[in-house]
Amino acid sequence: MTGCKQIFQFIFPLNGLRRMLLCAALNIKNDDIKNPPPYIRVLAMNKTGMGLLKKMQKSSKLPVITKPASVLKLDELAVTMFYKEAACSDLYCLAYPGENERTGGSEWLKSPAVVKE
Repeated sequence: MTGCKQIFQFIFPLNGLRRMLLCAALNIKNDDIKNPPPYIRVLAMNKTGMGLLKKMQKSSKLPVITKPASVLKLDELAVTMFYKEAACSDLYCLAYPGENERTGGSEWLKSPAVVKE
């Protein structure tokens, strides 16, 4: 069996195969990877970051997302990318060890974490 595994890995490197399967499962295409991100998503911030965030929301060329629902106000590309991002997180959650941790939809419910200094 070891010989078969080595041949298989030589013909189809496992990392590439994993990447292909995930892209197929999540409907990620080459154009999705080549395009720049359609928005900036804030995941966490501290007090300093809050000040920067206010400046960014006024001066950034890309929309700044702090609430997941606000992505629905953006163009079709941004909404599509957010749905793919949410699908990635849902798929990742399936690998959590605890059965109660394997819940989907968390990308739509989470606001940025505020870190105390």
